[in-house]
Amino acid sequence: MSNIDFSVLQRQSFNGIFLIFFADIAKQFKRFFYAIFAPFLSENFRNNYQEYLIAGIIVLVIIQFVFSYLSYLKYQFQIHKSAFIVQKGVIKRSVVEIPFHRIQNINIQQNILQQIFGVVGFQIETAGESASEIKIKALDSATANALKEALLDEVKEVVHSDETISSIEDSSPQNSSLQEDLTQEKEASTLLHLSFGRLLKVGLSSNYLKGFGLLALFIGGIGNFVNDVLSNFIEVDFEEDLVHRVPETLSFLALVVFIFTMLAFLLTVSLQVIKYFNLKVIRIKDNFEVSYGLLKRINQVIKKNKTQVVSFEYNPILRLFGINNVFVSQASASEITEKQKIGLVGITSLQFEEFFEAIFDLPFQQKFAKTQTSFRYMIVLFWKQIVIWVGFGIAGYFFINPIAGFVFAFLGLIGFTFLNYKIVSKSHVGLNEHLLKIGSGSINTKSEFVALYKIQSVQLKRSIFQRINGHADLIIYTASGSQSIPYINYNEAVELFNFMLYKVESSKLGWI
Repeated sequence: MSNIDFSVLQRQSFNGIFLIFFADIAKQFKRFFYAIFAPFLSENFRNNYQEYLIAGIIVLVIIQFVFSYLSYLKYQFQIHKSAFIVQKGVIKRSVVEIPFHRIQNINIQQNILQQIFGVVGFQIETAGESASEIKIKALDSATANALKEALLDEVKEVVHSDETISSIEDSSPQNSSLQEDLTQEKEASTLLHLSFGRLLKVGLSSNYLKGFGLLALFIGGIGNFVNDVLSNFIEVDFEEDLVHRVPETLSFLALVVFIFTMLAFLLTVSLQVIKYFNLKVIRIKDNFEVSYGLLKRINQVIKKNKTQVVSFEYNPILRLFGINNVFVSQASASEITEKQKIGLVGITSLQFEEFFEAIFDLPFQQKFAKTQTSFRYMIVLFWKQIVIWVGFGIAGYFFINPIAGFVFAFLGLIGFTFLNYKIVSKSHVGLNEHLLKIGSGSINTKSEFVALYKIQSVQLKRSIFQRINGHADLIIYTASGSQSIPYINYNEAVELFNFMLYKVESSKLGWI
C-alpha cells in the first residue's frame, strides 16, 4: 500500500515543469512557424532586424517557461469524499469533479517525451465522453500506480453498493482491467505477442499509397526549400536546368521512380513498425488488454460489452504470410475514426477465432443470408473517378503527345474498371439470428461483424436514381459510428431493415 495521502491536494512530478514547457513550446512553434521564420527570407530583414527578432523569440520563450511553471503549480488533484477532483488554470481557473461511479477507463500511458523525463501520463475516461476527461501529463510511475490503486479502492465501494461491477474497466499497461482488479481475478493468458519478424510482414503488406503521399509532401517541401536557398548563392535556374536535362535519358527517370518507390516502401514499413512495435494482447477472461508502440506506447482495453464492431481484414500479401489484421471499434460519444480503432495486426486465423468467440460468445464459423451490392454501383463509382482517369489522358496529351494521352486514359479506364469490379463483388451484407456481417474492399478484403443487439438504428437512403431503378443504401448505426452497404435491391433492403429493427426492439440485452 502507498503512503501517499490523496485526500490532500497533490501536484504532478517536478519533471512535469519541463514536460509542460516543451509541450507548450512545440505547440506554439507549430502554430506560429511561418510568422517566426518568414521574415528571415528577406535579405533586408536579415541585415537590419534579425537581432531584434531573435531577442523577441528569447523573451517569448522565457515568458512561456514562466507560464508553464505557473500551470504546473496551479494544476492540483485530490480524492475528496465521493469524487476525484482536479483544479487547474492560470488565468482562468476551473475545477473538474469526477464522481467515482462515472469512471469508466483509467489509462497509464507514456510517449517519447514522457520517457525522456521519466514520467507517465494518467488519463481518466468517463461514461458518455468521447475522449479522456482528466489528463494528468506528468506523474512518476509509483505515484501513478498508487493513485490508480486509491481510485480502485474508492470505486470498489461504489461498485459493491450499486452492484454494477461489470461496468468498470481500466486500460493500464501494467495492470488488469478495473473489473478484474475489483474481483481480484488475475487469470490472464497471452493471446498475441507480435514478433519483430511478423511485424515486418505486416509492414510489407501495408498501404503504400500513404507512404507515397507522405514522401511526395516531404520531397516537395524540401525541394522548394533547397531551390529557394541555393538559388541565392548559385547562379543556376534549377527548374530550367531540369526541364532541359531530365528528359534526355529515360534511364534517369526510371532510376528516380525506383528510388522514390523504395523510399515509400521503407517509409511505410517503418511507420508500421514504429506504431505497432512490441504489440502484446493479454486475455483476462473475456476482456483483452492491448499495448503497442515505440515512440508512443499505447495501452487500451478491449472490453466485451463495450465492443461494437470487429473488422477482420486481409490482402494477398497477408494471405501469403498466413496472418491477418483485426481492428476493433468500441462505444464512444462520437464516431470512431480509423486512427482511434484498436489494432490487432499480424494475428493468425486461430488467434482471431479465439478472440471472436470471447467477444461474441459464438463460434467464428457462421452461416449468413447474403445480400449483394448491385453491379449498377459500378456506374456510380465511374462517375466519381472520371476526373482522375480523364486527367491522366489530358496530362499525357499535352505533356507528351496525343497518342500517349489516349493510352493513359485507356489504361486508367482499365485499371478503374478492375478496381470497381472488385469493390462491387466484395460489397455485401450478411445476416443470421445473432450477427450482422458487412463485406467490403478492393485489393484488401474486409469483413465487419456486429452483434444485432448492439445496433442502435437502421436507415434506408435512396437517391432519385435509386428510386427509378429500385435500389437503396442500407446504413447501420452503432455506438461507434455507422456502416453503409451501397446499392442493394430495394425489396431486399426493406426485408433487412425490418428484420434488424425487430431484433433490436425485441432484444433484452444492453449494447454497452
